[in-house]
Amino acid sequence: MPDTDVLERTKVDIVDQLRQKVDVPLPPMYMIVYHNDNVTTCDFVAQTLIDFFGYSPEEAVMLTNIVDTMGQGVVANELSLEIATHLRDLVVDRAKNFGFPMQVEIKAQN
Repeated sequence: MPDTDVLERTKVDIVDQLRQKVDVPLPPMYMIVYHNDNVTTCDFVAQTLIDFFGYSPEEAVMLTNIVDTMGQGVVANELSLEIATHLRDLVVDRAKNFGFPMQVEIKAQN
């Protein structure tokens, strides 16, 4: 019966060798930035952070305060463009449905 440790190490070695030979660039990553305005309520902003980004209520309030005082704040990062676009569109659509002019930006990460 073959030694499973030897087989597992061999698999790992093969994968490592393939990674070294194939130079595949990582896809670009994006972040979502909320911008402050004088119309959108803090309660609404916090609720979008909870509903769409999985923040706890406490985290959402803290991040909402950052957006309010600094004028903007990164609410998510390390996202593919497709995911970032989808999340931005969900937030902006909800804001429009509630009559808020909320601005949500997607920025490339360096």
